[in-house]
Amino acid sequence: MSTIDLSFNRSQFPAFAEPSLEGQAFFDNAGGSYACQDVIDNLNRFYRQNKMQPYGAHPASRRGGEEMDHSHAELAAYLGVSAEEIHLDPSSSQNIYVLAEAFENRLEVGDEVIVTNQDHEANNGVWRRLVSGVNTVQCV
Repeated sequence: MSTIDLSFNRSQFPAFAEPSLEGQAFFDNAGGSYACQDVIDNLNRFYRQNKMQPYGAHPASRRGGEEMDHSHAELAAYLGVSAEEIHLDPSSSQNIYVLAEAFENRLEVGDEVIVTNQDHEANNGVWRRLVSGVNTVQCV
């Protein structure tokens, strides 16, 4: 059985070496997590070189769009799906909001929306607000 190299894993996250964070533990969600060095380096480079409206006439704009396309293709290959099936948004909260809105006119009498109190309000509140306007549907 192999073991996890905790020293190596920790070394990939600069926040673990940040003196102002020493002695603290962070049990946040993905949106509030510290990024690894590779992500920081790639975002830094992207923001310096290609952070423009993608697919425009300017070379940096075209490169930005090409990098986005490449990311979709890489993620699709990793997940074993087509790139057209991959959709990236700024946050999971926004994705949940858009999904709930898509159901606004599709809920029927007898439908149930199941949410828990264990989820972040941004992820279950949209469902609660959605069904509050439909008196025949309840959050269970």
